[in-house]
Amino acid sequence: MKHLQNHKEFLEFLRSNKRTLTYFFSNSCIKCKEFSNELEKVDRFCFVEKIEFCKVNIYDDLVLNSLFKEYGVPTFIVFEGDQDGKEIPYPKEGYTAEYIINYMRNYE
Repeated sequence: MKHLQNHKEFLEFLRSNKRTLTYFFSNSCIKCKEFSNELEKVDRFCFVEKIEFCKVNIYDDLVLNSLFKEYGVPTFIVFEGDQDGKEIPYPKEGYTAEYIINYMRNYE
């Protein structure tokens, strides 16, 4: 999992990959901290399936913040190259690694 620091890195990363799972978070988000233990499982799945996986703190960059703050955090979005992404719906019980992995297995 690559931690991208700004919008230039983010856009370059999207353009250089076919499918990218992006995790948007913030250091002050309690649900993000709770999910942090699950990230390694998602990362292993993405490595095996050859899906690029990155995380972005939406408060690290004003451009990214303005583009993605409407989604809130935590949020997962799947991008196909630099095309508009598709948000993984947030379940009422919150994200789990199993939920994200199952979603990605069935993603078309």
